[in-house]
Amino acid sequence: MVFKHRKSLPAALQRSLPPEAQEMYRKEYNRIWKQFQHTFEEADALSAEELAHRKAWGKVKRHFIKGYDGSWQSR
Repeated sequence: MVFKHRKSLPAALQRSLPPEAQEMYRKEYNRIWKQFQHTFEEADALSAEELAHRKAWGKVKRHFIKGYDGSWQSR
């Protein structure tokens, strides 16, 4: 699954992350998904999706920090 634009991201990400972080997540997710989508067999498609999510979320967490009020801000 590839996210073509920010509006196609899960609602939880859209609510909690600022637009810059959403775009960072989307690009990293798509890059990892395209790289590994054929590595896993069809039965393991969820594994490729999970890997892409983990990598994308890790990149966001390296560049953004969650404040005490729950909002995400650039480091």
